[in-house]
Amino acid sequence: WTLAKAELRGYFDHPTAYILIVSFLGLSLFLTFRTMYASGAASLRPFFDFLPILFAVFIPAATMRSLAEERRGGTLEWLSANPLQEIHLVLGKFLGDWAFVLVALAGSLPTALGLLWLSEADPGIVVAQYVGGTLLAGQLVAVGLWASSLTRNQISAFIVATGLSFVLFLIGLP
Repeated sequence: WTLAKAELRGYFDHPTAYILIVSFLGLSLFLTFRTMYASGAASLRPFFDFLPILFAVFIPAATMRSLAEERRGGTLEWLSANPLQEIHLVLGKFLGDWAFVLVALAGSLPTALGLLWLSEADPGIVVAQYVGGTLLAGQLVAVGLWASSLTRNQISAFIVATGLSFVLFLIGLP
């Protein structure tokens, strides 16, 4: 848990985290409201339709530094020398990265609550969509963390994770 908290805190020590969250929310909510107004239906369906595509770029951008930066900076060896099992290191990084992505996803909750309050939307469907979004985030964080473990270069990790995320998205298309 200590490593997960340190990983999450590390995101908010840099302005990159705020830029990622604001750009993710700005783009996703713009596309959602544009589609909602065009269709005339009060539904979060457009948000969750765009979510896999947005996550395929946002999550690799967030996770690209997780292990690549540790390896490049030489701190991975320091972490490995501590009385810490490898599984704890990976789980700590995973939980910290996943928590960061969930903070970004939670930024869309006021829209969902407003939609539920002002429309006849089914709360069960909205909850199920958020559960699915949370699990999708976990899957893509695992892909991003794996890609980050392959290289010392953050850009290479981003490219590998983005490519694999889009392949997984394309496999899921009807």
